[in-house]
Amino acid sequence: MARYFLTAYRSPAVSLVHPFFGETIMAKTSVHLDFKTAFKMEPDPKEALVFKIRPRKGISASDAVRTMRRITLAEQLVTTMSAGGRIKILAEGDSWVNLLWPESSALGYEMTFVNALAKDMAKYDTLNIGFPGDTFAEITKNPPQYKQPISGGQRQFFIFSGGGNDFLGGGSLVKYVKRFSQGGGSSNPRDYIKDNEFKAILNRLKIGYRQMVRNVDVWSSGYTHVLLQGYDYAHPRNNGPWLGKPFKALGYAWDSNIAKEIVKYSVDRFYEMLGGVADSSAKVHLVDARNCCQGNWHDELHPNEKASKKIAKKFDAAIDQILAVS
Repeated sequence: MARYFLTAYRSPAVSLVHPFFGETIMAKTSVHLDFKTAFKMEPDPKEALVFKIRPRKGISASDAVRTMRRITLAEQLVTTMSAGGRIKILAEGDSWVNLLWPESSALGYEMTFVNALAKDMAKYDTLNIGFPGDTFAEITKNPPQYKQPISGGQRQFFIFSGGGNDFLGGGSLVKYVKRFSQGGGSSNPRDYIKDNEFKAILNRLKIGYRQMVRNVDVWSSGYTHVLLQGYDYAHPRNNGPWLGKPFKALGYAWDSNIAKEIVKYSVDRFYEMLGGVADSSAKVHLVDARNCCQGNWHDELHPNEKASKKIAKKFDAAIDQILAVS
């Protein structure tokens, strides 16, 4: 996590779920800096769905840390100190879960589907510990940050999003996608995939997901339901950092049908893998976010607000269905 400035300064999970400790942190770290003033937040072209978040010139490290702590703790404190009786959700993962919104809206970023769910505060008590600078390896490293807040059956639902940085563009694309010239002009996306390499990527992700499911089952004493999603059919953009440029480097036209079909094929394979994980336990549920973003993308990989709300409705419906039969 030290690869990204400030990621190492993320508050430990215990601080996010202990209101008194949280109040102390807030009091000690309150500074008059907003997100836009304190930070630059830019896509990392090497890692899909990952952002580099760095303090702006002239912002001291201590002020940057204080500001980030205030931002990442503020929403959690609202939920953990509020009245009970609501459905308790823990969300962990990449930038599909958390884009540091609403603070990041000053830089043009939009809400995630978890933000959309959390806005229904009459129904949901949502603790979001995701971070847009995290890769799948960092999210699932041992011990994972979600251990403490999931332990003892504190949360009925655990929303998890991760793995996109391993296959959905960025530096990962070249690992399993052939050069355009090697596809023989085929219209079948499978002919452009290095199958063994892609299988290895999916198998590594499957191992991480299955370990996460086991962890949640043990730490929550079988209480918590896990909700997964596998992204949507992302569309490359001209000079886009995660898809457009990597495809161009491999000899593809960024707006070609075959580039879009390769992304679609990759996402579908990822969903197949997640489906196998979901089938392994009655406590694991796969929410299909495919085709929710049609024309409603903030950038190459992230939904805009309209699409995020549509995805949130799918999660809301899944939660209602689970509770109806529980």
